[in-house]
Amino acid sequence: MRICIHTRTSLPIDPVILLDIVKALVNVYSTHPQYEIVIVGLALPASFTSFCNEIEQVSILTPNDALVLYKETKNSIIIHFGTTIKGAHQIPQLFIPLALSNRLDHSFIQSYFLKKRFHQWMKKASKVICINDWAFAHLKDQYPQYHLALQRVYLPSLAVPAFEWQELSKAQENLTQGHNYFLCFAPLKRFTAILKEFSIFKKWQQTTMHLVFVFDHPKDKEAALLQLKGYKFNQDINIVCTHDICMEWLAATYAILWEDVAFTKSSWMYYAIEYEVPLLLDTAMNLPETWLPAGEVFSFTEEQALSNHFKLYYKDEIYRQTRARMATEWLLKLKEEHAHLSMLDITPIQ
Repeated sequence: MRICIHTRTSLPIDPVILLDIVKALVNVYSTHPQYEIVIVGLALPASFTSFCNEIEQVSILTPNDALVLYKETKNSIIIHFGTTIKGAHQIPQLFIPLALSNRLDHSFIQSYFLKKRFHQWMKKASKVICINDWAFAHLKDQYPQYHLALQRVYLPSLAVPAFEWQELSKAQENLTQGHNYFLCFAPLKRFTAILKEFSIFKKWQQTTMHLVFVFDHPKDKEAALLQLKGYKFNQDINIVCTHDICMEWLAATYAILWEDVAFTKSSWMYYAIEYEVPLLLDTAMNLPETWLPAGEVFSFTEEQALSNHFKLYYKDEIYRQTRARMATEWLLKLKEEHAHLSMLDITPIQ
């Protein structure tokens, strides 16, 4: 049985996140000798191709070479993340949406055609794979007509590397000149409001604590840098892009704020929890009930809510560690309860 995984997508998914999911899929299927794994893509990072080359069952093909392969055999299944695959109408396709088409920052015309293609991918798919309860809840809500095609799975995330304190210290030095920091994933429209909340915290406590904003697009980073001019504590603010993120930054942070993010970044939440980093989650994310214990859930737009949480996590280390342990317990329970929802169970063996 051949599993063909396409790495190209029209949805706004950072390659770092997408390729982590591909690696997780490879880890699942490569443990079973009956599967041959074909990665379909162009200009793949050297670190990813090195990962593939270490596994005997894995090969890498260009889209054109894959098209030839599809014409020669039917003993295959295709997994993709939002792309139209020509010449493969006879082969079953599994669609794994890591983002929704209605959360995009595109022009009206671009959004219209992408939403149209999204429906086509849903309709064409033998199964639409939801990588967790969060994805399942949002897809079921946004696309009820495809409810029967939705399939929840448990896809074990990649094992996080263990870091020595020297490695984390070096990462912290590179990011914030060695100072402690909060990571913040939030939209640009909330940048100024969050800065105001951070100001209240800084005035309350004279501290070198930094706040690191992470934006998906370089244009948002540039816009934020312009808004940062004149801010009193601008020396304590760092702005990076999603593609800059490394595992050391997740492991070294004091706590992570998540506002208006989709299930696209759920794997990064898992990683942070593995490093015992507490998560602060905005109520506007509309998390399903099963995900509420993953972190501390409150409204980020409520006046002084963020500043009070900055203070709380800064001054009370025991509380911070307790919240981190609660998330760890939740993740362990999640793994136990969902272990039976395997990708293998939805892959027909021919």
